[in-house]
Amino acid sequence: MKNTQLVKTIILFFMVSGYCTVRAQYNPNQDLDGDGIINSVDLDDDNDGIPDLLESPPSNTVVNGSFTSVSAPWVLASSWVYNSAGGNVSITDNNVSNIDLKQTINNLNRTDGIVALTMTLGAQDGSNAAGSTGTLQILLNNTLYATINNGTTRNTTTNNVTITLANGATSNFVAFTTANNTGYTTRTFTINIPYNSPGTADLIFRATLALDDWQLDDVSIPAYILDTDGDGIPNYQDLDSDNDGCFDSIEGDENVKLSQINSSGVILGAVDAQGVPQLVNAGGAADIGGDQGQGIGSSQDAAVNACLCYKPSVTSGTALNTNQGITALNRAGTNGGNWPMVRKGGWIALEAKTKGFVPNRLTTAQISAIPAANLVEGMMVYNVTSDCLQINIDGTPAGWKCFNTQTCVDVN
Repeated sequence: MKNTQLVKTIILFFMVSGYCTVRAQYNPNQDLDGDGIINSVDLDDDNDGIPDLLESPPSNTVVNGSFTSVSAPWVLASSWVYNSAGGNVSITDNNVSNIDLKQTINNLNRTDGIVALTMTLGAQDGSNAAGSTGTLQILLNNTLYATINNGTTRNTTTNNVTITLANGATSNFVAFTTANNTGYTTRTFTINIPYNSPGTADLIFRATLALDDWQLDDVSIPAYILDTDGDGIPNYQDLDSDNDGCFDSIEGDENVKLSQINSSGVILGAVDAQGVPQLVNAGGAADIGGDQGQGIGSSQDAAVNACLCYKPSVTSGTALNTNQGITALNRAGTNGGNWPMVRKGGWIALEAKTKGFVPNRLTTAQISAIPAANLVEGMMVYNVTSDCLQINIDGTPAGWKCFNTQTCVDVN
C-alpha cells in the first residue's frame, strides 16, 4: 500500500461525510471524520478500514483529455488547432489575445477540495528566438490559478518557460528552456487547485500573448465518482457502499466484528498517523494481511451480505448422534444408522413434508408473566408481539433473546 499512500500524499485529498449526508464544502486542513487526522493526510476518511483509493479508484473527469480522435467536447476558439497526427491541440498564430481552449468539467465536487490538474505542455519559439514571447493562462470557474510564460531570454543556462501561481494553487512544475531545441519542448506536471464548488465549471486555457507557440496534450483531473449503490454518496464516503444493510467495515476482507464498530459502521478505537484504524493494520485484532487497512471484500457486492452467515457447519471432531426426533415420515429407527441418529450434532430433529412445527405462541406480556421459578435455559416460544423466535439463554426473566438475524458467531 506504500504506492497508494504516496500518490495521495502528493496530489490527492479526501473527505468524509456523515453516514447519510454528502458535504458540499471541503477544507484539506479540517478533519471530517473526527479521528484527529486532517483530511489532506487521512487515507481512510470514513474509518471503515478500507483505504479511500481502494474504495473509489480515481477516474479522469476530463473528457478526451488525450485528444485521441476529434477535439470534441473541447471548444476551440480561432487560432487553436486540433492536430490529428499528433493527437494534441496547439496555438501558433501570432499577435493573438485572450483566445480560449475550454471544456465544461463535471464531478468537480468529487475531487475533495483539490483539483489535481495534470497536463503535458509543449512550448516552442514562434516568431523569432530573440524577442518573441508567449503567455498561457489557466482558469477554473473563471478564476485564474496559473500563468505560464515563455520569456525572451533564451539560452541553455536560462529557463525561459516559467510559471506564476495564484489563488492558492501549487504545482510541481519545473522551469525549462526551449533554447537550441527544434519543435516543441514538452513537460508533464500537475497544478493542485483548491476548489470547493460548483460541481460543474469551465476549465480554460487562455492564450493572452502568442508570438510563441503552445501545445497541450494528456489533460486530466482525477475524480472519485464510484458510487456502487447510486445513492449519491461515493464509496469512499459511504459506510454501506452496496446498500445491502451490512456495513463496509464488516464486509471488508479482514475479521472486523459488530462489537468493534459503532452504530454507523465506523471502526472503534485508535487510528494510525494516516487515519487508518489500528484494528485492521498489521498486528491489529482483526488483521489478516499484515498490512495497512483491509481490502474491499464484499463491500461493493450487493449479492453478498457478510452480516449473514454463509459458512458451512464445522464437521471436524467427533460427530455426535441426534438422539431425539419427531417425524411425520414414519421412519424412526433404533440404531446409529437410522433416523434421527443419522442427523449429527443436534439436540432434537424435526421433519415433515406437509406439517410445520409450531412452538407456543405468546405475547410479550404473556412471556413476562411466566414465573421466574419456571424459567429454564433453552426454553423457546414464538413472540407474536415482536414477530420473532425467543429463546431463554440463562433461565432468568432477562434471558429472553430474539433470534431473528442470520449471522455467524465470529461476526458478533
